[in-house]
Amino acid sequence: AKAEREPLKTTEIIITHVGLLGESQPVEPFLKALNEIAVQHPALKDKLVLRIIGGVSEIILDSINQHASWLKVQQLGYVKHAEAIYNMVNAHILLNSLPITGKQEYMISGKLMEYIASGRPVLALGNTASDAAEMLKAYTWCKVFEREDVPGIKTWLKELLEQLQKGNTCGHETGQLVFSRQKTTVALAELLRQV
Repeated sequence: AKAEREPLKTTEIIITHVGLLGESQPVEPFLKALNEIAVQHPALKDKLVLRIIGGVSEIILDSINQHASWLKVQQLGYVKHAEAIYNMVNAHILLNSLPITGKQEYMISGKLMEYIASGRPVLALGNTASDAAEMLKAYTWCKVFEREDVPGIKTWLKELLEQLQKGNTCGHETGQLVFSRQKTTVALAELLRQV
């Protein structure tokens, strides 16, 4: 599904998470970094919006209230895929918290590929030695941070927020996308034909 990208507004900065945000996907380091930035730059508190599309655990909501109670949160719940894509391409920043599992270094979700295809900046929390982290390195303003790396998240996020406030869209060209669900399906079909 291809969604129209609208000109990004600078009156508010939308940070969007699409998909289930459960207990195994803690976002506390992101919230701590965001709060530290907002303490140093109080005007940002009125601009920042966390848009959550999909299910969200009470533990995550409690974490938001504990670490960034000032943050405006928009819970849209589950939406049609086309609406989810629309929100991805029209977000300022996409947030992804990779689940904590025994095999997290090998996990690359379809959602992460859609995030990359949107051309928007991606901040992901998880294993920096994972396949997902390696894939994100190829794209401007896309990065995985270890959950313990609050200073690194803060530095990256502060620089990105400064660029966004200047009206720079950041992100990357979607023409450089190497991975997509469609391309992965075609490659898989080709492999199956060879078997």
